Amino acid sequence: MTVNEESLPYTDSQTEVTNSAPLYFIDNLGVNLQSEGLSLGIVSELSVTKLSLLALCPKKFYYSQILKLDEDIDTFYKDHDIEVSKRVGTSDAQRGTRVHKEIENYINGKEVKITDFDTFDFIKNLIDKEVSAGKELNSETEIKFSFFGQMVTGIPDLFISEKDVVLEVWDFKTGECFEDDKTQYFYQLQAYAYGLQSIGYKVNETIRLSIVLVDSKEIVTKELSMNEIKNELYHRWLNLSDLSTQKLDHCEICLYGNLCHKQ
Repeated sequence: MTVNEESLPYTDSQTEVTNSAPLYFIDNLGVNLQSEGLSLGIVSELSVTKLSLLALCPKKFYYSQILKLDEDIDTFYKDHDIEVSKRVGTSDAQRGTRVHKEIENYINGKEVKITDFDTFDFIKNLIDKEVSAGKELNSETEIKFSFFGQMVTGIPDLFISEKDVVLEVWDFKTGECFEDDKTQYFYQLQAYAYGLQSIGYKVNETIRLSIVLVDSKEIVTKELSMNEIKNELYHRWLNLSDLSTQKLDHCEICLYGNLCHKQ
């Protein structure tokens, strides 16, 4: 078989060897250095809810959000008939979603199909009081923001403004709420406040954060400055560099309880 050299894209005689530098030494190919000093995110994107695991337990966050073990370990437990403890009084997810939808519809002036009149009356009275005071209520507004180099998305249950200044952020919770839960929920609320400010909302220098416990009809509140919030968020974020664990009440129902060595 013979090959017609003219049919080839080039021949040896047409090839010129040079000692010039590689292209990526000469041109940055669209990649630019940044000087903001931000580190790259650890995963592509996080929700505020998942981010708040950091406040509860950095090691649980690591197992769940970085190693992505949730589904694998849950399947392993089921396949081997290993029972994972659950807290009495924990609200099921479907009911929580339903209650949140009722609250959202009421705030936005939509038709509400009430499933629990006693619970709904408690929430309705709280909302009506804010509206009567001339406050602006923003329910279930999605936000996306940079969290120390990590992209985060979240949907605050409710944030309350007056004259275009955000004064409060609320989070509605169904079921029983334990002390370690509150740590996680307040971290969530702090992240929402930080996120709102990051994307351009004017946030009051001191903001009220409220966990509204729907079933027990309680409100747990903290008032923090935005500087305190930023420091707390960053301090918790740095906990990822230290995955040592402490014994928590939450450990007894944690999916990863058998993997940890508590101090």
